[in-house]
Amino acid sequence: MTHITSHYKLSPLAPVFNPDVKVKKKSFDIEYALSLVSSLLSKFEFSLLSEIVNEWFFFPTLSSCFSHWKSFKQLCSYSFSSQIHILLFNVRGLEERWEEVLLLLDKYKIDCLILTEVGSFDFSLFNQIFINFKYFYQKGENAWGGVLMLFKPSLSVVRVKCETPNICIVDVKLERVMRLIGVYAPRSKTWSWNTLSSYITDCCSLYGDFNIDLDVKADEKAAKELLSWADLCALAPVVPDSPTSLRSNRIIDYAFTRGIPLTVQTCEDNTTSDHKLIIIVSKCESKESALGSNTHCKVFNYFLSLTVEFWENERKLASTDEYYTNFINLLDCLKTRCTTYFPLKKYRTSIPKELRMKLSLTRA
Repeated sequence: MTHITSHYKLSPLAPVFNPDVKVKKKSFDIEYALSLVSSLLSKFEFSLLSEIVNEWFFFPTLSSCFSHWKSFKQLCSYSFSSQIHILLFNVRGLEERWEEVLLLLDKYKIDCLILTEVGSFDFSLFNQIFINFKYFYQKGENAWGGVLMLFKPSLSVVRVKCETPNICIVDVKLERVMRLIGVYAPRSKTWSWNTLSSYITDCCSLYGDFNIDLDVKADEKAAKELLSWADLCALAPVVPDSPTSLRSNRIIDYAFTRGIPLTVQTCEDNTTSDHKLIIIVSKCESKESALGSNTHCKVFNYFLSLTVEFWENERKLASTDEYYTNFINLLDCLKTRCTTYFPLKKYRTSIPKELRMKLSLTRA
């Protein structure tokens, strides 16, 4: 049996082709084909398509070509984020202080904001005000209660169903699922601490206004009850070293944790609330991709259109299973070859042309 020696024998079947069978291996003229699409692609896309076409003809078999294209796949590159920054704030009425909250979000660049004593608020305006955050709200037992938790969109979060008023529970999906519980516990609360026991996990932390100073004699009975429950749930208190309530000079805003190392400190920023801000740093195991990717679909589609005749010939020569296996491999490897990667830290969203024009007119 005579072997085909043409450098266009791009097929695993090439060594056993019968020369009597007229197979047009080179299914398109490179220069002519590229000239047809040069005006339809950007300079980069045209260069990428040219490289792919030349590789298609250069490699002697499909398997060698596909292997080369697979090598362009970037290994998952991750940057490890070891901390989540949380801001705890008894806002004493969000309707009166939402502008303060916006300023705080802009200043501290935190990952999570927990607001207690939210009070009544027109949530129809909420999406317009806190446009860059995911939020979860749990109403209180009266007009002054309520807990609101806001998260950066980059965090994968899901709410845990809980009907207890003034208790908002959210799971943050990191390497381990971290459970965050926002708490507002006025002295008039109708539920007991045991109500929360079923929600405590091995990687869990509670943040809020507990209205109990653990070291003040006047709160001794309530503190003993809270600490006893915390011990049963293996929760450790993490308390700042200065008063958090400006009205009573007590430390009543703090955290409990289980399986999550925390540091808690008060912040001396001026607010019109009668509570100080609490900054909490939570150490955790999380991975964030350091690379973004972009698949150039035009290049992908144009290359497929250029090889239609080749695959029609392959279908006549190969078995059905072999043909479809090769074609599926083509799609997978071609997608990899058409994908470019970039570091996310150097990436910024481009403004669409029509918006740039409107901005230009606005400036004018």
